[in-house]
Amino acid sequence: MDTRTAYLFLLVIFVSSSFAQNDTTASPQTTASAGNGTTTASPANETTTASAENGTTTASPVNETTTATAGNETTTASPANETTTASAGNETTTASPANETTTASAGNETTTASAGNETTTASAANETTTTTMGNDTTTVSPGNDTTTAQAGNESTTNASTSELPPTTTAMPERNVVTTPLGKIRGKFVSLTINWNGTDTNILGEEFLGVRYARTPTRFAEPQTLASWTDIQDALAYGANCPQNRDTYGTVTTASPISESEDCLFLNIFVPSGGVEALKAMNETLPVVVYLQSGGYDTMPATLYSGIVLADSGNTIVVTVNYRVGVLGFLALKNAAGSIIGNNGLRDQSLALAWIRDNIASFAGDPTNVTLVGDYKGGASVGLHMVSSQSRGLFHRAISMSGAVTAPWAYATTTTAGEEFLQRADCNRENYDTSLACLRGKSLMDILKYERDPSSQMNLHRPVVDGTILVKSPAELLRDGVAKDIPYVIGYGESDGSFMLKYVTDEVVDGNVTNYMYNLTKLKQILSDTYSEYLGLSQSVRATVESTLFQYDVGPETDNDDLGTGIVKLFTDFFFKAPTEMTTDLYSKSNGTSVFLYNFAYRSTTLNPTKKSFLTAELPDLPYFLFGGGLMSSDTLQNRSHIIVRRAAASSDESDEQISQNVMGYWSNFAETGNPNTGSREQYTAANWPSYDSTNNSYLNLQETPTDARVDMNNRNVQFWNRYVSTVKQNEPTPTTPTTAAPTGLDIGACRRYYAAKIGPEVSPETAAGVMWGMLAAALLFFLVAVILAICLCKARGSCDEYMYGESYQISQNGNHYSRTTYDNKGYQMAES
Repeated sequence: MDTRTAYLFLLVIFVSSSFAQNDTTASPQTTASAGNGTTTASPANETTTASAENGTTTASPVNETTTATAGNETTTASPANETTTASAGNETTTASPANETTTASAGNETTTASAGNETTTASAANETTTTTMGNDTTTVSPGNDTTTAQAGNESTTNASTSELPPTTTAMPERNVVTTPLGKIRGKFVSLTINWNGTDTNILGEEFLGVRYARTPTRFAEPQTLASWTDIQDALAYGANCPQNRDTYGTVTTASPISESEDCLFLNIFVPSGGVEALKAMNETLPVVVYLQSGGYDTMPATLYSGIVLADSGNTIVVTVNYRVGVLGFLALKNAAGSIIGNNGLRDQSLALAWIRDNIASFAGDPTNVTLVGDYKGGASVGLHMVSSQSRGLFHRAISMSGAVTAPWAYATTTTAGEEFLQRADCNRENYDTSLACLRGKSLMDILKYERDPSSQMNLHRPVVDGTILVKSPAELLRDGVAKDIPYVIGYGESDGSFMLKYVTDEVVDGNVTNYMYNLTKLKQILSDTYSEYLGLSQSVRATVESTLFQYDVGPETDNDDLGTGIVKLFTDFFFKAPTEMTTDLYSKSNGTSVFLYNFAYRSTTLNPTKKSFLTAELPDLPYFLFGGGLMSSDTLQNRSHIIVRRAAASSDESDEQISQNVMGYWSNFAETGNPNTGSREQYTAANWPSYDSTNNSYLNLQETPTDARVDMNNRNVQFWNRYVSTVKQNEPTPTTPTTAAPTGLDIGACRRYYAAKIGPEVSPETAAGVMWGMLAAALLFFLVAVILAICLCKARGSCDEYMYGESYQISQNGNHYSRTTYDNKGYQMAES
C-alpha cells in the first residue's frame, strides 16, 4: 500500500469513529465512586455501563429497563411512571413515586422516600444525606462514602468529611439559611425511631454551634453579635461552657465536646424536609427553646439532640449554651453597693433576643416561642417570667422539676461570691481590682476555687440584684408581673433521689457502692441545707428534728424505709412543695391558665437496678421528652452527644408510649397554650385539667392510665410551705450582750452582770424571799398541771408530744390513729 492510500484509509477510520461517537453520546456523563466501586449515571437517550465491586451497573434512558448489580446482587429498575429499585450491600428498598424516583444508598441499607413529582432520599450508614428538589439535586456526604444524585437535567456531587472548614463558599448553597445577620449552613440528619410499633426514618435538618453573642469577657455581660458576609458553617456543636462536675472542686470531663469560655452558641433543629421545604409550603412552626438541667453549675446544651422532638412535635427546637457556675453566676457588690451578677441569665436573655430576631429565617414563628427548662433550667424559666428584662421574648413557659420559689433557685446575698474571692486570693480593695485579679487567673484555678470544699452545694446562683430580679420571685408572683403567660409546671415523684449519695456509708467516684443509709449524715446534710439555703441558725437543730419526725425517720427505721423517707423528704423540700407554692401564687395573681403535673412513670429499661422505692427520677422526663423512649441503644450510641442511659437493647413499649404522651402534651402546649388541644391531640393520654386552687387539680403522668387527680397540697407540703417557712420568717437575730456573761460560779460576778441588765442590786433577804415564793408557786402550778393532764388523758384518750416548740397530737380512737400538726402558736397545720 502506497503512502496516499494509507492516509486515505486512516481518514476514513477517523471519520467513521467520529460519527459513531456522536450517535452514542447525547449528553455528558456523571460518575462518582462510592466505597470500592464505581457508579455511573447517564441522562436520557444514552446507555452507560460501569462495574461496581463484583457486578456491573447499567443505566438506560426513559422507557427502557435498567439492570444494576452491586456486591453479589442484581437489581432491575425501570424508570418513568414505573417502579425503580436500587440495591446496595445486602438490602434493597423499592419506592414507586408519581412520575420520578431518586434513590441513594450507603453501607448495607437503602432508604427511599418519594412524594408527588419530587423525591427525597436519605441514607445513613456513614451518614450520607441526599436531597432532591425540582430539577436540581444536591448531595452532601459527610461520612466516608461518596453519593451521587441525579434529577431532571442537572446533577451535583460532593464528598466531604463530617466537619467542614469554618467557611466553604465554593460549596453549593444547599442547607443554607439567610438571616438578618448573614448566611448559615446546616446539614440534614437521618435517624430511625420506633413510632407506634413501626420503624420510622426521620430526615431532619440541624444547625449546630450557631453563635448568638460575641466571645464573652470573663465575668462581664454578654455582647450582641455583629453581622458577617461569608457563609458560616453550623455543622458541629460549639464548645461547652466550662463546668465543674465534681462536688469537691476537681475538674472532670464527661462530654466528648470541648469546653471553652468562648461558648455562647445555640443549636437549631428543624423537622423532616428542612427549612427550604417548610418555606416552599409557606409554613411557620412554633418554637421551643430548651434550657438544660443542672443549669447553674453543670450540663451543656449538647446533652440532647432536638431532632426527634422537632419532627414528632412539628416544632422548631432550639437548645442554648450559657455560662454556668461561678463564671455565670458570680455575684459581688460594686463600690456603690449595687449587686453585680446574673450573667448566666443575661446570656439566656440574649439568646432569646437572637431567636426573636432570626428564627423566622428557619421557618420558626417569633410570636410563638415556648421557653422550657428542667431542674435549675426550669427555675431559670420562672426567673425570666418575673424579670422585666425578658418581657416579650417568649410567650409560653414550662418548668420541669424547677420551681422559682425553691430554696436553691435564687440568692439574696453575695456571700458565695465573697467567699470565692477569699479562696481565689483575689479579695482586693474594690470590685474592679478584685475582678482584674480573677481575670488574671487560669481557668483551672477558677474552677478549682469555685466551690467551698466543706460544702456539698454549689451556691453560685441567680441573685436578687434590683435589676433583673428587683424582688424575690414569690413577691413578684404576688404582684402579678408574669401576667398572660400560659404555664406548665410539675415535678418527678422521686426527684430527690440524687441526695441519696450524700447520706450513704460509702461513695466511690460519686457513685453509690452500697445503699446503707446513714442517719447522722442525713442530719448533717439537713443542717447544712437549712443554714445555707434558708438562713437558719438558732433554730436549725429544732427544725432538723421536726423534719425527721414528720417523715417518720429515726434510729429504729430499717434501711429501705430510711431510703424511702430520705427520697420523699428531699423531693418534697426541693421540688414538690415549691412547685405547689409557685403554682398557687401564679394562678391567683397572673390571670392565665396553669397546668400542674406529677411525673410518676417508672421505666424498667433506664435503670434496671433501681431501688424498688424509686419511680421517676430527675433526669427521666427530659430523656422521654427528647424521644429517648423511641430510640434503640444503637441509635442513641451513634448520636454521641446524647447521654445513653438505656440499658436494654431494644425499646420498651411503655417507654415508647410515655415518650409519645410527653411529646404530645408539650407540643400541643407550644402550639396553642393548652396541652389538650393542637395537632398532636391523638398522642395525649387523658384530659389535663387546668389548676384550681380549691382542689389542687393536676395530671398524674405515668404508664397508662395517666389520669387527672386532686389535692397535691397534702400534709408534707404544708409542713414545708407553712411550718418551715414560718420558722424562717421568725428566725431570731443573734445579739451580743454589752456585758459578757460569767463563766464561773462567782456570785459577785453574777450580781454585777445582772445588775447591769436589770438595775440596782436588791438585798439578799429580799432576793431569798422572792426566790422561795417563786419556787412554791411553780411547784403548785406543776402539781395542778399534772392532775389536769391525767384527767384529760383519761377522759379523751389522747396525749401530746412536744418537740422544739411544735406539738404533734396523736389521738386514739379504737384502733384508728390520727396525727394533727400544730405550730408553736397553736395554729393547726395538717391532719392525717
